[in-house]
Amino acid sequence: MAYYNFAAILSLIATILCGLTASILLIFSGGRQKNNMLLAGSYLSFCFAYIVVTLVFNRTIINFPHLYGTGNFFLLFYMPFSYLFMRSVAGNKTINARQLVHLIPVILYVVDYSPFLFSSAASKKAIISSELHDVRLIARYSHGLFFPQNAHIILRSVLMGLYWFMQIRLLASLKAVRNDRSWIRWLYIYNGLQPLIFIFPILAIVSGPKALPWAISVIPTAGGLLSAATLYFYPRILYNLEKPAVRFGFAVKRKLSHGFLHEFPERLGTYMNQHKPYLRPDCTLEELADGAGVPAYKLSAFINQVEGKNFSDYLNEWRINYCLEILRDKKLNQVNLQEVATESGFSNRAAFTNAFKKVVGVAPSIYLQTEQNT
Repeated sequence: MAYYNFAAILSLIATILCGLTASILLIFSGGRQKNNMLLAGSYLSFCFAYIVVTLVFNRTIINFPHLYGTGNFFLLFYMPFSYLFMRSVAGNKTINARQLVHLIPVILYVVDYSPFLFSSAASKKAIISSELHDVRLIARYSHGLFFPQNAHIILRSVLMGLYWFMQIRLLASLKAVRNDRSWIRWLYIYNGLQPLIFIFPILAIVSGPKALPWAISVIPTAGGLLSAATLYFYPRILYNLEKPAVRFGFAVKRKLSHGFLHEFPERLGTYMNQHKPYLRPDCTLEELADGAGVPAYKLSAFINQVEGKNFSDYLNEWRINYCLEILRDKKLNQVNLQEVATESGFSNRAAFTNAFKKVVGVAPSIYLQTEQNT
């Protein structure tokens, strides 16, 4: 009973802290910072899984029978979100349809466990009552169609280990941002704590049943709890995750090969002329890099090294050139500059005026007067 009470309290704390951390990351994502959103997804997965764990250990799961067995479902999302987060930080890759491959384990679990997941509440309550007194019975997942008992925790842990290994490989590529020490330090802590979540369940199942309750609940819960807690010692990371990508771009200036510098300008120019991404006011470095088929750090380095501009000025120059094309096709005495600014991809008139002055040398109103008099 003491173990159940301790596990319930620890799981509840982990649920609250992971849920709070995910909420902060989502609030400050601004709808565009993919890193924040992916990391939030990993903590939300952990949060939902440990809501179920808390209900199991405080024995109130009997009142929510349809949640029984869904803890494993939510945990299967944890490492894919974590891996995509690391991938986004390391290479600034955007999410596309190919990432649906990460849902295969979730689908397999739902299919295998469907006889239980889609059974009636009464049937589930009967099973819960027979298993709730012993966490080893809960951990067996013995109601599947084709996986044997104890297989789900082993397979989930092995899968997590594979994702973790891929993350470590990505972590090695982040040496280019070592000038941002706080980011690197936290990423090492983040990855260093994750084995607590997946290694001990495998060791416990292999070594024997006595260690199983602690290994599948308390130790993994502590790993997730500590991972979320460490973010509060790095508030810049918690509230803004875009900086590493920018620093990464500056760090690789020397890595732009002659072949890349020879081939890429034409490819980028073709993409900009055909797709006109700059006409979207919320166009980001990551989106433009994905469209041009390069990592964001290389695009950032190219814009700074070759074009001699920052990303904002680079986009605005394309917008102003597009604006000038519009003005050439219009009767100048009938031009509405606010409409032209919006059509050219600017979110407001002030940004349009400042960019116009920077590119053309005069304010748009003066430009129109000059053109009308010539």
